[in-house]
Amino acid sequence: MRDFLQRVTVGTSLTTTAETTCYTANVQFVQLASIRATNKDTTSRDLTVSWYDDSATASYRLLKSTPIQAGSHVEMLFPDGFTLREDDAIRAEASAANAFDVMVTIIETPGRLV
Repeated sequence: MRDFLQRVTVGTSLTTTAETTCYTANVQFVQLASIRATNKDTTSRDLTVSWYDDSATASYRLLKSTPIQAGSHVEMLFPDGFTLREDDAIRAEASAANAFDVMVTIIETPGRLV
């Protein structure tokens, strides 16, 4: 069977201030392409974005309590890819409920072993 690339974008509204899983890798080889978070509130709010490494059962901050102005966004691009293994996750946490929409874009190669 031939491998193929599949670009997927998933969106999550952060409805609480608790850490929220925005994406969980469900195939063995995933490249993180970008993360975009938009502050849809009328006030500046803080955002934390983390990568959860399932094999190490540990989280690592990609963005830590970063203030995002009202009506603006932050985008993290990974032009060379950022490899996620199966069950790794991208999580986000906001300083206020209902303030952010987070879009995670990944490139999957189904069937490929890391």
